[in-house]
Amino acid sequence: MLTLIAARPLAHHLSPSSVHSKCPFIRLLKTSTTLVNKCISHHAGVRYYSTTARSEASIIDKPPISSIVEEDITTINKDHKQEIITSISPRDAIKSYLSLSKFRLSSLVVVTSMLGYVMAPVPLYLSTFIASSVGVSLACASANTFNQIIEVKNDAKMSRTLKRILPTGKIPIRNAVIFGVATGIIGPGILLATVNTYAASLALANIFLYAGVYTPLKRVHALNTWVGSIVGAIPPAIGWVSATGTLTGGGGGLVLALLLFIWQIPHFLALSWGLRHDYKAAGYKMLSVTHPDLVHKFCFRYTIYLLPIGALCAYTGITDWYFAVDSLAVNGYLLYYAWKYYKANNTFNSRKLFFATLIYLPVLMALMILHKKSRPKEETQEIEDIKSTSKENQNSVVSSTTA
Repeated sequence: MLTLIAARPLAHHLSPSSVHSKCPFIRLLKTSTTLVNKCISHHAGVRYYSTTARSEASIIDKPPISSIVEEDITTINKDHKQEIITSISPRDAIKSYLSLSKFRLSSLVVVTSMLGYVMAPVPLYLSTFIASSVGVSLACASANTFNQIIEVKNDAKMSRTLKRILPTGKIPIRNAVIFGVATGIIGPGILLATVNTYAASLALANIFLYAGVYTPLKRVHALNTWVGSIVGAIPPAIGWVSATGTLTGGGGGLVLALLLFIWQIPHFLALSWGLRHDYKAAGYKMLSVTHPDLVHKFCFRYTIYLLPIGALCAYTGITDWYFAVDSLAVNGYLLYYAWKYYKANNTFNSRKLFFATLIYLPVLMALMILHKKSRPKEETQEIEDIKSTSKENQNSVVSSTTA
């Protein structure tokens, strides 16, 4: 990240004398990083000029006065005709783009991807593990950026989101598009070049599913929550595929994806209940808006669905059977708050359930790693052979395509 904000663009250092000009991935990386450099350097020195009153400020083209640091404002006319001049430091630019990528949410997504890699029945190769995690984080940043670009007008109508980067005008839409495209190219590109085709394909599919399907569906139908849960279920599958080269082998990757899919339903529905008036004002067709009487019922139902996850993990061989027992205690904790919300459908209980889901997931993942099942060397070697064969087949396909 530091190289992206250097005074001289990164592309300057990737000269033909230092990098083989025929390497397609290097050319891809060079082009993409140039785009990001251009985006950040432009944002770091951008100046906004406005000659309209504060009430007339556009949420897209002109940032409202409240979004600019007071000491950077030069008042030209006291009669509400102002010229606003602000210069944003590279440090503030980084913070802005981290906010645009929804860094905290992305961090949780990357952690679930790491879980998929760690739980795979193969040795942990640090270089592949890091490449997979970085690729997923950049793909996630791209998806979140396009989501906010599409929803910028709707975000301005919600108290929870009106202070986000794009509605406040801290980052121009054009720069956000460049950032989204660049991270959307670099992330899957890293996975393709250093991990495998399957991981890169899943990352690209997830960007499209989140930005191209889930985001517009929020204004159409309450099923968007279930589509969004599919998006959240894919990162652990990417981690598993990065480690093993296959998704279906052993079934462990599918079980981890199923865990994340089910968990997200009570997690998000519990959150959405307290935000239903905001969602309605913004025009979103969330379940808490269209069918508020069903929210607490679905939360309780999907919490029950989590109960056999421990047994499934043990059955597929990614954990020992002790995990099936230990996980019942964690599931019982979550079920208790889901039951309270089911019996009394109110904001207080929905918030309790939401925070319980935040505690539940990391505790369950920690227990899962603690109870990871050790594999015989013969079985591990067999999986490694499958992974190597898969990698060779992918390389031959790429070679034939480029030829």
